[in-house]
Amino acid sequence: MYGVRIFCVMCGHNRDLGKFPQKVRNIRELVLAVLEYDRQQLAKQRAATYPYSVYG
Repeated sequence: MYGVRIFCVMCGHNRDLGKFPQKVRNIRELVLAVLEYDRQQLAKQRAATYPYSVYG
């Protein structure tokens, strides 16, 4: 695990990912890994907000 901090030079957005579970070799891999990580986290958050009746 590697500590990751993202800082956007365009808007100044600063985000700490803490311990990121993947090893990346370059910036492109880092961006793709972060986008995939965000997609997974949003999917988990969405699933947690659905009522139990949706799952049967």
